[in-house]
Amino acid sequence: MINLFWFNTLKAFRVLRIRQLLRFQHRQSQSQVKIVCPGKPKPLIDFNCKVALITGGSDSTGLAIAHELLAESVKNVALVGNDTCRGREAVLALNRAYGKNKAVFINCDVQSKVQVNDSYCKVVAEFGKIDIVINAAGVFDGCNWEKELMTNLVGTIHSMLEAYNVMSKEERGSGGVILNFSGLHGGLKPLYPAPTLSAGHHGIIGLSTSFGHEINFKNTAVRVVTLCPGITNTNFVKDAEKRALNERMGSHLHILLRKFKRQKASVCAQSAMHLLKHGKSGSVWVVEGSKLYSLNIPKWKEYRVLESQLI
Repeated sequence: MINLFWFNTLKAFRVLRIRQLLRFQHRQSQSQVKIVCPGKPKPLIDFNCKVALITGGSDSTGLAIAHELLAESVKNVALVGNDTCRGREAVLALNRAYGKNKAVFINCDVQSKVQVNDSYCKVVAEFGKIDIVINAAGVFDGCNWEKELMTNLVGTIHSMLEAYNVMSKEERGSGGVILNFSGLHGGLKPLYPAPTLSAGHHGIIGLSTSFGHEINFKNTAVRVVTLCPGITNTNFVKDAEKRALNERMGSHLHILLRKFKRQKASVCAQSAMHLLKHGKSGSVWVVEGSKLYSLNIPKWKEYRVLESQLI
C-alpha cells in the first residue's frame, strides 16, 4: 500500500515536471512578460478539469494560449478555425506534448452563425461542457472590409452568444470566462490607414465591456475580459499593407508598421493567462512592448468640456 502511494506520488511529480519543461521549451528564446501581482491575489479560476474553446486557435496567439492552458492542467482544449491542415497539425503537436485526446480541431468560419453553433455543440458533445472561451480569430483585410468586420466583430458576437447559451447560469451552465481580443492600434488608438479594422476593434471593446458589466456578470456568472495587444509578430499583420482599403492607405500602413517594435505571440498568450486568472469582468487590458497594463477608462463626465447651453 505504501509502495503504491509513493509510486503514484512520483508519477504525479513527473507529469508536473514534464508540463513545466514543455512550457519552458515553448517559451524558449521568446520575449517574456514579467507579471507581478502585488499581494498575490487569489486567482478567479482554477484551470484544473476545465474545458476551453479557442477561435483562431490553430495559429500564432491562439495556439500559444492553448499551450499555456494545457500546461496549467486544463482538461481539454478545442481549437476552432478554418484552416484544416494547420488545425490538424496543431492538435497533433498538442496531443503529443500533453497527452492523448487533450485537444481537438473543429473546422469553422466564425462569420457563419450556423457553423459557430455547430462548433459549440460538437465541443459540448465531446467534452460535456465549456468553461473558458477565447475569441482570438481575426483578419486584417481592408480590401475586403465586409469580411474583415464579419470575422472580427460579428464572429466575436456569434461566439459570445453561443458561449452564453452554454455557460450562463440563466441558461444551462454554471458560469465561466470569456476573453476577447481587440487591438491597441485601432481599438484604443486611431490607426488611420485602417479605419475598418479600427471600427471592428472599437466594436469588440464596446461589446465586451457591456457584456462584462457587473449586472450581467451577477445574472450570468460569466466573466468577460478584453486584451488589446500592440503590434505582434503574427500572420495577422504580415503584408497587411497589401490588403489596405486603398493604395494611399496601404503606403501609410507600410511605413507605420515598420516603425513599431513587434512583440512575440507568446507575450500575448502569457498576458491572456493573467487576464483569465485575475481580470475583473468588464476590464480592458493592453500588452505592448512585452508589458501588460490594466486600463482605468474614465467616465465621459470626467473629461467633458461644456461648449454651449442649448435651449
